[in-house]
Amino acid sequence: MSCSCHHHQALGRLGEGVRVTATADDGVIEGVEVEGAWMLAVQWHPEDTAAEDPPQQRLFDALVTEARARH
Repeated sequence: MSCSCHHHQALGRLGEGVRVTATADDGVIEGVEVEGAWMLAVQWHPEDTAAEDPPQQRLFDALVTEARARH
């Protein structure tokens, strides 16, 4: 999958319970999740292509679904 990313900073050391879920071809960490919590962080820009790229839009849909469930 390709995505819109512009690296000038990147994650280095991860805290306890944080796991890598996406990397770039060059090994840069692009996505992480926290074990035992609903937390996802991405280093790319899904908002750039979400309107025409369903996998990117699903990130926003999942966030809205989770927020509604907690409301």
